[in-house]
Amino acid sequence: MASTVSEGLNESLTSLLECPVCSEYMSAPISLCINGHNICALCKNKVEVCPTCRGAFIQARNLFAEHVAEKLLFSCKNADYGCCEKLSGKCLDEHASVCPYRLYQCEPGLKTGCTWEGRRNEIYAHVKKMHELRARMKEDNNIFIDNFDLSEELSAAQLIVAHGEIFWYRVKRDPSVRKFFIAVQYIGPQNNASNYKYTLKFNGRNGVSRLVFSNYTLTDTLNISDIYQSGNCLSVDYGFIQNFLTCADTIEFKLKVEKVVQL
Repeated sequence: MASTVSEGLNESLTSLLECPVCSEYMSAPISLCINGHNICALCKNKVEVCPTCRGAFIQARNLFAEHVAEKLLFSCKNADYGCCEKLSGKCLDEHASVCPYRLYQCEPGLKTGCTWEGRRNEIYAHVKKMHELRARMKEDNNIFIDNFDLSEELSAAQLIVAHGEIFWYRVKRDPSVRKFFIAVQYIGPQNNASNYKYTLKFNGRNGVSRLVFSNYTLTDTLNISDIYQSGNCLSVDYGFIQNFLTCADTIEFKLKVEKVVQL
C-alpha cells in the first residue's frame, strides 16, 4: 500500500513539473512569473511573457520546485514507445541518449543526405525501402569490395538482420592512418550487445595468408570513430591488407554473426 501511494504521489508531482511550453520535465533553474507560474530556463529565453497567464517574469527562482524535482523519479520521454525506465532528473538526459526506444538516424543514408529519424522497429523498413542495397546482409555473408583503392577514403554502413535482431556493419578505409577497419554494432538495449559476436575471415590471394578476427558486437550507442580509435574492432595496416587484394583490386571476406550461448 505504501509503495502504491508513493508511486502515485511521485506521478502527481512530476506532472506538475512539466514546462508549459516544451512539455519537458523541469529541473534547476526553474523560473517564475509574477503570478507564481513555472517555466524552464530554456523556454524562458524564448518567450517574453508567461505562457500561462501572460504575466511578466520576475528575477527569482522557484527553489521549492527545484528541490522537489531533485527527489522525484521521472518517466523516460520515450515511455509511450515502450520504455519503462524511471530516473532522477540528473540521469534523464543521459539515459535519453542511449534509450533503445529513442529516435535513430539512418546510418547508411547519412553520407547521401538522408535526414530520416525513426524508432528501432522502423529502421529495417526504412533502409529496405530507401537504401535497398544497404539492407541485404544476413547471419552469414560473402562480402566483396570492388575497386579497393587504398589511396581513397571509404566510410560506409549497412544493416544486418540476424537472429531476429538488427546490427550496423561498419567499414572504413583511412589513408590518413593507413588502416582498414570493420566493426559490427548491435542496435538495441546496451546489455544485449554481448549476446552476439561476429567473425571475419580473409583468405590471401597466394593461398597462404589467412586472417580470422572475432569479437563481441558493440552497442550502437558507442561513437564509431571512438571504436576505430580504440582498436576494439578489426584494425589492419595497409601493408598487411594488401595480401588479401585480388588481381582485380577486389577484397573478399566472410562475415558471420552468431548468438553467444550463455553457460
